Amino acid sequence: MLTRKPKTTRARIVSATEDARSSVKPAAETARDKLGTATEGAISSVAATVGPALEGARERLAPVAESAIAEGRKQGRRAAAKSREAAINAGLIEPPKKSHKLRNMVLVLGLGGVAAFLYKKFTGNDADPAWTAGRDSAAADARATTPLHAAAVDETLPPGAVDDADMAPTAPFASEETVESTSPTTPDQPIEKKDL
Repeated sequence: MLTRKPKTTRARIVSATEDARSSVKPAAETARDKLGTATEGAISSVAATVGPALEGARERLAPVAESAIAEGRKQGRRAAAKSREAAINAGLIEPPKKSHKLRNMVLVLGLGGVAAFLYKKFTGNDADPAWTAGRDSAAADARATTPLHAAAVDETLPPGAVDDADMAPTAPFASEETVESTSPTTPDQPIEKKDL
């Protein structure tokens, strides 16, 4: 059957493209199949032969590479220290400042001591503790109410004697009132009867 030739250029290009597609499509499919099988075969043969060789080389090179890296770090640190020292000597950078940890600790402790001293001075901790308040305040009140008596006592003391007014009071001695007796103080049958 005779095909009619299209009259326009565009129509001619479209028909030529369709003809080329129909003739190239089967060849491309067969080439793709052949390339796929060839590629899979090449990959499997390379993996079988080159893979173990690469693993062996990696196992042999790993210790050598680690030692080379360690040596490189050491040499790099030495070179950096030398260059830093040369820069300090040339005046390009300032030398590192010394750490004064002990001096700073002593300074902080001294400031803490001064702060504690000032706190104690200004908070008025001169008052007696609570457990001595009743006993000491009575003695202090008695001394405060009779200042002339205290001055007279000071004048009459013999030389070398100690005034007991400025001393802290002592605990009371045990007396009959504070020591428990073996006999009851209030008998069940008193001896004397009192009529009220």
